[in-house]
Amino acid sequence: MVAGIGTILIDPSEGDMAVYLASLERLLARPQMTLLPAHGPAIRDGHAKLREYLSHRRMRESLVVAALGDAPRTLSELVPRHIATRRACCGRWPSVRCLHIS
Repeated sequence: MVAGIGTILIDPSEGDMAVYLASLERLLARPQMTLLPAHGPAIRDGHAKLREYLSHRRMRESLVVAALGDAPRTLSELVPRHIATRRACCGRWPSVRCLHIS
């Protein structure tokens, strides 16, 4: 669900972003907890990490919506626009991840 080091990739061929986000929300609704990720150290403030992940995914979604603009776009049209939007926001873009804009 979360990583102490790195990030979680939800590949559309293997997962569902809506299900993942709902799972994060369900965990957030539980009492405060320490998260024990498969990679990295224990995360003592589990709720803060869950909110961080949810906020990050919402920000990414807003970047995709901004990259779409006013018209439907193909993936090959969307990726360069998304990369430009991401660079404007964050100053860098890991090119391998540009196709996983969930």
